[in-house]
Amino acid sequence: MIPHCLPPVAQAAPLRFLPAVFCGHQPADTLDPITALGLSTLFAGYEVYGCASATAALALALQAAARVTARVREVEVPEVVLPAYACPDLLAATLFAGCRPVLADMRRGGIAVDPADAAAAATANTIAVIDVRLLGLPGAGPALGRALRDARGSVREGPAIIEDCAHVWPDEAAASTADAVALSFGRGKPISLRWGGALLVRRGGKLDGWVPAIGRAAPSLARRLGHWTECVAYDMALTPWVFGTLTQIAGRRVDTIRLVPLRAIEGFPAHLLGALPRARALAARNNRTQSAVAAMLRETPGPWRTLVPTSWPDAGARLLRYPLLVDDEARRDRLHDALWGAGLGSSRMYRAPLDQLPDTAGRVPARRCPEATELARRLLTLPVHGGVRPFHIEAMRSAMRHFAAGAHS
Repeated sequence: MIPHCLPPVAQAAPLRFLPAVFCGHQPADTLDPITALGLSTLFAGYEVYGCASATAALALALQAAARVTARVREVEVPEVVLPAYACPDLLAATLFAGCRPVLADMRRGGIAVDPADAAAAATANTIAVIDVRLLGLPGAGPALGRALRDARGSVREGPAIIEDCAHVWPDEAAASTADAVALSFGRGKPISLRWGGALLVRRGGKLDGWVPAIGRAAPSLARRLGHWTECVAYDMALTPWVFGTLTQIAGRRVDTIRLVPLRAIEGFPAHLLGALPRARALAARNNRTQSAVAAMLRETPGPWRTLVPTSWPDAGARLLRYPLLVDDEARRDRLHDALWGAGLGSSRMYRAPLDQLPDTAGRVPARRCPEATELARRLLTLPVHGGVRPFHIEAMRSAMRHFAAGAHS
């Protein structure tokens, strides 16, 4: 019940990837990840920079934002406004780019950054604000740009807006209004090769022409073979009973989140370009599972509510996981234990705001963000990936009804 990482080329037959491992084959007609995915028309208004990860893509965008800002005004220490509830990889990208992270609170009762608080956190030293589409749900969107314009005046001289779409299917990121968009093809993402990302920079926008040059990566044979082996081992380890055993041996909860520093900005691995079309085909699915989970939740009242807006998803829109906000932390943890213990793949995501996660304390200036704290205490997510079958959804329904009956007794 844990989403599988798609090994390069094929989930069912990873041995097909061995020719690319040994010869580094790259189709002649694929120039970048977006072209390889067949999405060039959707992203015709963007310059595409293939990167080794979404973290590297964010760091590259921040370097461009710093260069643009230095052209128009002097900055003592460049600052980047981050959502207080987010993946620590945002912090890793910010620190690598030599910037000071500043936290902004989340919208009340929601899952996106609060535009007004992000604008209040911005100063004359702010070079960028990162808007995150967590779990594939909408971020702050155009409201963030309006709030920054109202607070700082000219949009052209204000901070760049960078949208983190690591949780978003690439073909759904094209509607972004941000100056730049970061995509991920890493572990557990919508199109998952366990390696790779992309930075999309809007042509004619604030960052156009300011992105530092990077080359396409040409990993050694040992690194390519290591990556292929890692993908195979990862999929084997995610078999529920194997993963449960390894977790018990390690003595570490599956939702332990830590800061992993970014060491370098590398280009997209050339030998994986040929794997992207196949990976996209394998990842493509309709919304039957997502709709079935949503219907189950509507029919299963309890001490929780969905964080999916009633006006969303639009036709074809997909979630990475289905988010619930449980009434309090104690109930959230008990419900998670019940679902996880039944092998139903629930997740509490990030267990604290960015400044309170392991390895991040002291790296982020303290700023009160009560909504982010509440979200960290109460968020629970359910799987909606292709491996979720009707009997799994029925098992979720049964476990949640049993929990709700006990919670109200």
